[in-house]
Amino acid sequence: MNRQIQIFLSYSGTKGPAQHVIVVRQVANLCKEVLEHRKWTCLDPMSSRDSENIHQRIVRELNSADGLIAEVTLCPPNIGLEIGYQIALGRPVVCLIRDDIKELMEQDEVFRKHIELTGATHERPLPTDLGDLQFIDYPSDLTSESLSGNFMWDCIVFAA
Repeated sequence: MNRQIQIFLSYSGTKGPAQHVIVVRQVANLCKEVLEHRKWTCLDPMSSRDSENIHQRIVRELNSADGLIAEVTLCPPNIGLEIGYQIALGRPVVCLIRDDIKELMEQDEVFRKHIELTGATHERPLPTDLGDLQFIDYPSDLTSESLSGNFMWDCIVFAA
């Protein structure tokens, strides 16, 4: 019997300027829709309301995940840790990043300072070198149809 593919969803639904947080939550929800449509399990430790410690839940779900999708535009440390954990387990990682990051840095002082503080740039979105990762730009007005279209080839990585 084949086991259902499980994908860990890594994102921060609380950090950053309010408008960015709204977009990140939309992306997370769209990822869940696409994974559900593919009959894959989405492991989202932020959506569980049980009494298990969040750290224990994250470690348990990272260990059982077949791969990871991460929203990395602001790349809080927890997301870097989750990406590194999956890489250490030899599991595939796909990173999503807003395509308007340069405009956001010009328009929003808080956003710009955060990006500068982490040492990340649009060309190098993560403040650390975690190897050969795939980065997929997404528009802030992303829809489930456009997300699904972009994922058609990217999800092959997880199926292999």
